[in-house]
Amino acid sequence: MVQATAPDRLVAESDDLRQRARAVRVDPPRNSWGSVQPKAGDGVLDAFLVQAGVRLRSWDVAGGGENLALKGTASASSVEQDLDRQAPRHVNDGLLGTRWASGYADDAWVQVELATPARVAAVTLAWESACAKQYTVQTSQDGTHWTTVSTQRPESCGDDVVRLPGTDPVRYVRMQGVERRTTWGYSIHELGAYGAPAS
Repeated sequence: MVQATAPDRLVAESDDLRQRARAVRVDPPRNSWGSVQPKAGDGVLDAFLVQAGVRLRSWDVAGGGENLALKGTASASSVEQDLDRQAPRHVNDGLLGTRWASGYADDAWVQVELATPARVAAVTLAWESACAKQYTVQTSQDGTHWTTVSTQRPESCGDDVVRLPGTDPVRYVRMQGVERRTTWGYSIHELGAYGAPAS
């Protein structure tokens, strides 16, 4: 039996707390809609726990390193209904309250051009409920020639941590859709790239 690491245990405890919090229901006065789920800090605590979980899962491969995507420039193949509030820039703004959403096509993609070439050890994706049934993570040095470094088939929508070799410097990181889980497009709150600058 493989012993759980400290990050694994902390993530499990965090996930358990979030699930227990989501199960709580209250009956506010003057509410004709019935029982509701209360929010702590308007969802701020929940967003913090998600971010903490992603960082913990990537700690062993990225050393808890900097999220290099935050200083990068995002672009995408499409945006749902060309809505500015779902533009690519929201996929790396560091805010889980925003998101990028694609058009309704299986082969849609979103990418981040890093500020400088870097050795990326982990890519994180915080999916909204319109997630992928299958997708690949690709990297590139020039934004033209791409290498598929991982193929993912997640069982459900959530927070994915994709481990990469982290050996060769790359400039671009991309989520390339293969198959959507819903009739909507792909929707991602945050795409992170953890590692260290090559220089």
